[in-house]
Amino acid sequence: MQFVDVDCDVTAVLALEREERKRRFLELLCSGLEKVAARYGWPWEPFEEARRKALDLELRNEWTWKKQRWSKGRRLVGRLRCVHEFEAFRAWLVVEGRDGVEVARKQVLETRPDEFAFARFFGDIRWISPGRVALLAKNGSEVGCVEVPRALLEGSAERKPRKEKEPRSRSKRSSPSS
Repeated sequence: MQFVDVDCDVTAVLALEREERKRRFLELLCSGLEKVAARYGWPWEPFEEARRKALDLELRNEWTWKKQRWSKGRRLVGRLRCVHEFEAFRAWLVVEGRDGVEVARKQVLETRPDEFAFARFFGDIRWISPGRVALLAKNGSEVGCVEVPRALLEGSAERKPRKEKEPRSRSKRSSPSS
């Protein structure tokens, strides 16, 4: 583990507006990283590239949890979309069709922005019924669920029409002539 001193008035930074506070904390982090990179002779470019990407994303920490679950028939997929901010960690269960179009969304979690606070809720995603997907905590309890609107569910359950079976050709028996 590496520790580096970076001078900062934390109270003043926390008093800044939200977006400015994010930028200031990024500057502080980069200041410490520069010291570590110089100490170990690491190139600065990968760190600078990461800084630029964070700024390009407007310092938004949004991601989709790696676990996802397909419905029976693989017509719909349930995913957990997460937003990790200073004030809170929030997560939404999202259902998408095969084409990637979102068909349902519901916020199922809001907690402190600390991995120790929210990690226990990341157990599994499970389809409880054909139109209901749930986030289960590590202990198996249901954290929250989202239901797919019935009209969309019925539309996604459409099947290809069955091929009409051709009538079997029966050989005609010749009747005895009279």
